[in-house]
Parts: sequence; C-alpha cells; structure tokens
Amino acid sequence: MKTIETKEKKGLLNKEIDRRTFIKVGGATAAGITAFSKFFTVRNSEAATGENAPDTVSGSNVKFRLSVCQNCHSRCGIMGKVVDGTLVKIDGNPYHPNNMEEDERLTFATAVATAEATPGRLCPKGHSGVQVLYDPYRIKHPLKRVGNRGSGRWEVISWATAFSEIASQISSLIPTSTRLTTYINSSVPELGPIANQLMFAPGRSTDGEIIERIFKNTYGTTNYRLDHTSICEVSHHVANELMTWNESTNSGRKNHFKPDLISAEFIILFGANYAEANFPMLALGRK
Repeated sequence: MKTIETKEKKGLLNKEIDRRTFIKVGGATAAGITAFSKFFTVRNSEAATGENAPDTVSGSNVKFRLSVCQNCHSRCGIMGKVVDGTLVKIDGNPYHPNNMEEDERLTFATAVATAEATPGRLCPKGHSGVQVLYDPYRIKHPLKRVGNRGSGRWEVISWATAFSEIASQISSLIPTSTRLTTYINSSVPELGPIANQLMFAPGRSTDGEIIERIFKNTYGTTNYRLDHTSICEVSHHVANELMTWNESTNSGRKNHFKPDLISAEFIILFGANYAEANFPMLALGRK
C-alpha cells in the first residue's frame, strides 16, 4: 500500500510565521498589486466609459436586424448582426428607451445606417440570445414520451400529430358539452367548472391574444395562460393585487408598479440589486 505523507508549510495563515517573513511577503504582495494595476489601468478606464470595443466584423454580407429581446419582461430593444444568414452578435437598439438615456438615444428620424454604427447598451442576458438561438440541445420538434414517466425516452412527432393527440386527450378527460356546467367539486364551487382543469403553460409566450381567444374566450378555462410568473415575480404580483383589490366591486387588482427612483431619498432593496438584476435592469440600473 502506497503511503502519502503531507507536511505543513509555513504560510500567511500559519501562526508560526515570523515577523521578517511577514514583512517580506507583504512587500512583495504590495509590489505585485501595484504592477498588476498599472498593467490594466488603460483597459479599466476604457471599460468605465461604457463604450463598445471596435467591431471588426464588417462587409457587404453583414446585415442588421432591429427587434425586441424576449429573454425577460423588460422587452429591451436589440440589434442583431447577421453574417451570411447567421446571427453572430446582439447589441442594444439605439432607438429604444430602455437601452439609452433620453439625451443620447437616436430619434426615429435617424437613418438606420447611423443606428448600425451606434449600438445601444444591453445586459448579458440579452447578449446570450445568440447562444439561446443556436443551442445544440434546444428542442426543435414536438416530443412524445414513449417510456415510463422519468425514463427519459421520447420520440419526435409532427405538429399535426401533436395537436390531434392533445385535443383527443382533452376531450376524453373533460367532456366538451359539459365543461362549463359541471363543477370540479360541488362542495367547493369556487374551483369553478371542469373547464378549469385544462391548464395552458406556455412559458414566455408572445402570442397572448391568440392564447386568450382559444383557451379563455372559447374554451373557458381560467388557467388559460400560466407562464413563468410563479418562478419569477409571483410575490409582488400577489401582494400588489391584494393591496389594490376592491373586493366589493371586484375592481383594482393592479399587480405591477415601478418605484419613483428619481424622487426617492432612501431605497431598500430585498435581494434585488438594480445594478445586477431586476427589470428593466438597464434603465433602472442607470437611475
């Protein structure tokens, strides 16, 4: 059997260190920090300006596309750089109020060619849109489980097959003719009709009006659009609705407020540093 022996060495955290060694190590460390800071002085000063580094990708095959980011609720403007049909970079949209201050963002009368050379600010989540688009593990087609739950076995099916099988399963579990007249539990009427047993959870969907027409107005379920809210911002949604709800008239129920940071004298943040997160992070962080 091989034996490994370790010996403790003197170090800064070892109480056996003597005064002379401490002074020598401290002096060397200070000198190293000074040299290190001198080496990065120019780069740090440039970074502090917030200016973009020179973009070396250019040419007639480069196209720019203006759009809106969907990676969070902020909906900041984005400007995608496309080379030969491939998205290679995402910057902020210089026309958008989230990305630029009022005195620096471009007016809508400004030529697009000028905007292409004047990218706006964008947070890391917005920049990651390139990775999201080309993630090799992204799901491109409907998947149907073919093994036991949890087995991780799936097969690719067409959209037509997916829609047909989903509709068939819903009809068998929730009879269409009685979905609005039969209660889930007559002893607990506030649960509503059995139509509410159909839940549509699309994640972050941009097709809100279509979803409401199909699942809310036509089918009648109150669970017509359950997106990311419960894992993102449910606390302030619920608190604000309860605070503004007039139960007697069933009115109010405002669930989204933004603070008046400009006029505030004292701000308390609970786990939400505006310089690191929250939304719109770019706009709130600047304030």
